[in-house]
Amino acid sequence: MTDLPIETLKIKTERGNFHAIAAGGEAQPVVLCLHGFPDNCETYAELLPRLASRGFRAVAANLRGYAPSPLEGPYRTEDKAEDALAISRALSPTAPIYVVGHDIGGQALYRALVKHPSRFLAAVILAAPHPQTIMENSRSSLRQLWRSRYIILMQIRGFAEWWLSRKDFRYVEKLWREWSPEFPLPMKHFLSVKETIKASMPAPVEMYRSGDFAGSTEKIATPTLLLMGDRDGCVSSSMAEGQEALFSGRYELKLVANTGHFLHLEAPDAIGDYICQWFSSTR
Repeated sequence: MTDLPIETLKIKTERGNFHAIAAGGEAQPVVLCLHGFPDNCETYAELLPRLASRGFRAVAANLRGYAPSPLEGPYRTEDKAEDALAISRALSPTAPIYVVGHDIGGQALYRALVKHPSRFLAAVILAAPHPQTIMENSRSSLRQLWRSRYIILMQIRGFAEWWLSRKDFRYVEKLWREWSPEFPLPMKHFLSVKETIKASMPAPVEMYRSGDFAGSTEKIATPTLLLMGDRDGCVSSSMAEGQEALFSGRYELKLVANTGHFLHLEAPDAIGDYICQWFSSTR
């Protein structure tokens, strides 16, 4: 199943050309996957063949600000949502598609689902509670505020860029180890992440300076599944408490046992099953 070939794509859109990888036949229903920070589209290399083997055309794209996708801003959630829309249209001009988003890729999808509900059949969000509930719930959680301290660091212009890059991106490695504490660092993939960030600076840092941390309170009609690792060292599943009020359509939260923030890398078989079951149940 995992031996299905992965191809490299350049997705041409009116918002620029986006680097991507893909698996599965072009006639199959499309699943667009968006990565988080600090990462790149190759984070889905284990997941794409699993989705393709279940009858999907699975595509993972580098976000804006991650080379060789467009590096110029702005990097607001609104802009990332428009990028997701543009990529979806390039991949499937007439038919709506399925979407998966991890971390900031997931938070961008919340906005995309509000703005363009007819473009998306169903969504799976990985390790990314809605920005609005994170903002509300973190006020009473000192533990979450401590976990989110890296966001404060990103605001210090000049220093953040230096700190992130120093000693061969040691701070990035530290974040990965803290966020998925029981997951051995996947060195081959992590080397590609370092190369992506090196080629993209300062864009991966600048996107944390957009000032739009709060999400829209408009309700989401698209069926959405939120998957959270029960050992996530970046964001607790408690930050999703009350999130169901932001949905007019079907919404579910599932905790995935023995996984951290990069749960799609830690348990690709289980995450692939969850995704395919969700998409099948919402057809």
